[in-house]
Amino acid sequence: MYLAAVLNAVPVLFYASVLAATPYHTHECDTLRSNSAASIGFLTNEHTVLANPSQDRTTSSPIVNPDNPATPDAAMLYLERCWRNQAQGLANTTLTVSFSESARRLYHSFAPWQTMHTKSQGVASISRDLFVKNDTITSKGKSYASMVAYTGKGLLSQRHGASKPSSVRRKDVDDYLLTTCRYTPSFLLHHAMTNANSVSCSAADGLATYKLLVNGDTTTLFIDTVSNLIQKVETLHYNELYGDVLTVFTYSATIVVSNINIPRHIVISGTNGIVRDTIEIAHSALSTAPMDFQKALIDTVIHEEKPRELSEVVAEKFTENIHFLHLKHSDSRSLVVAFRDFLFVAEAPLNSVNGELIIKKAHELYPNKPIKYFAYGHFHNWYVGGARPFVAEGATILAPKPSSEYVSYILQTNHSSQPDRLSTSTRKPSITTFTDSLRIGDGEFEIVLYLIGEKSKHTIDYVVFYLPSEKLLFQGDLSWISADGDVKPASDRQVGLYAAIKELNLDVQIIKQSWPIEGHNVKNTIPFSELEKSVLTR
Repeated sequence: MYLAAVLNAVPVLFYASVLAATPYHTHECDTLRSNSAASIGFLTNEHTVLANPSQDRTTSSPIVNPDNPATPDAAMLYLERCWRNQAQGLANTTLTVSFSESARRLYHSFAPWQTMHTKSQGVASISRDLFVKNDTITSKGKSYASMVAYTGKGLLSQRHGASKPSSVRRKDVDDYLLTTCRYTPSFLLHHAMTNANSVSCSAADGLATYKLLVNGDTTTLFIDTVSNLIQKVETLHYNELYGDVLTVFTYSATIVVSNINIPRHIVISGTNGIVRDTIEIAHSALSTAPMDFQKALIDTVIHEEKPRELSEVVAEKFTENIHFLHLKHSDSRSLVVAFRDFLFVAEAPLNSVNGELIIKKAHELYPNKPIKYFAYGHFHNWYVGGARPFVAEGATILAPKPSSEYVSYILQTNHSSQPDRLSTSTRKPSITTFTDSLRIGDGEFEIVLYLIGEKSKHTIDYVVFYLPSEKLLFQGDLSWISADGDVKPASDRQVGLYAAIKELNLDVQIIKQSWPIEGHNVKNTIPFSELEKSVLTR
């Protein structure tokens, strides 16, 4: 309600005039600053010297941060000029822009690298210390609105179609500084100017680059030394699954509105170029009226999320050569099968830390047997996210063909931000790809991997693990049988699993589920008869 009131009160006008940027004399950035971590902050009243509108924009002497009077002038030259061109004017005014956005994001998809594509229309209002945005997406004939307000200290977020603001974490607040780069570089320019002691600078080939840390992410600003406008922003952050992930914001088609240079075309290249978003600024207007917003509300929905605590891995013995490993902190289960001379492991959730825990417990159970194979049930991170340590261990990765290239990518990504064992290993991934089925055995005992794929109604690469001598089937997350005792009509996933078992003519008595183990009020050990009953009562 508050956000809508703010945005409805701000007129949106169109400025068609485009002014040429004034070139400046160029200097080399000859001073390297310390690259220490920068805390999130913005220009406030004690930094008013930075916002002096009477200062000549083309002066050859850059403004020095009052908190860091020893800042060398040369290193700040292009950053300061860019700040004047694209952010200084927001000290006492509000910039309002209307935009159209085409965005793609990776999600819990049916096939690797599938993206969810959304198109939206919206309005953003930007001042020195407040960013307010609302937009609307349309899907299947219905419109869903979202609203967000951000101050640098707090974040108020109401997601598309929600009736009230959602709770946010402190990390969400800290990360949102970079999210504003989707619509304007001004907030990041303010941040860089007020954290000059954390900025390192270099210049070459017409570009001045400024590096600093934003919430732990290495962030680089590229400023054209002729136009003194920001050309692009790169940020390198860590992802448990994809390792070091580069996001690039590129700005072009700049117009001038009351001495503020506004990029109208913004391209965001994410996940190392795998996804691409575009923002088109349609109209821009400035207002001297302050935004009527109750900033105190922004801090009311922030909560501190407890870090995920690692717990002991509990081994559940099924037979002498079959164990299930329960990772309570991820509510998941892995399978360890001991053959005569080696071990087979299936499923490792989320990250390399969990993979190492599974490896350690497997060696405790069978200390004289190497892990020869690692397999995953499907490409979602809950099953393959911990695969990297198995490569370092020397195991061969068993990959169904539909996701083999995706998993190969994961196994070869850089993890320099948070190195794992594979980061320092000389081992290269050994991947065996299969279609239909794959048998692993030692002449006396075997496990069979069946690619049921689309029959799962969940992913294109779905694999189930069958141990014939035990009449046991291990699978990830298809058999959702209620723990309450009543067998309910089957879901599409249950029907798909049942149909695959029947089509393969497997003699299954017990089904073990990898996830969830304790949550969602479902069974994790399921008699086949209950799965069959749920399908027949559908």
